[in-house]
Amino acid sequence: MNETVTMLEHLLLIDSDREILVAFQRYLERKQFSVATADCGEEAVLQLQYRQPDLIVIEPVLSDCWAPNILKQFQLASKGIPIVALSNCNRCNVQLPFSAYFIKPISLVHLLEGIQAVLNGSLEHPQSQRIGAAKNWETP
Repeated sequence: MNETVTMLEHLLLIDSDREILVAFQRYLERKQFSVATADCGEEAVLQLQYRQPDLIVIEPVLSDCWAPNILKQFQLASKGIPIVALSNCNRCNVQLPFSAYFIKPISLVHLLEGIQAVLNGSLEHPQSQRIGAAKNWETP
């Protein structure tokens, strides 16, 4: 018997708010993604060393460090890993090659749509893309 094994796309979610991480992780795992999370820069570095993600969603300003320090350490931009910002401000002064910029609050549906669009390369103008806002983090 020849079985086909489908590899789940692996996401790394980095945000200082644990509630957001848990909600996003549960939802995205139900949508057939493999998801690792980190709520601080140190944990993010460990996750990056453990397994290379297919996509990173990161809060540009973490409580213990700036996202650029994490990403520069691993030179992820040059490895072609899409990096998506998730922030509660329209544009933080962070000079990174983001594939998209998600604005908090964001619904889980919009988060999923944005991640899928980045992964399949269907964003028309990714550097200026703002992925939909919502009033809460609840599952649809």
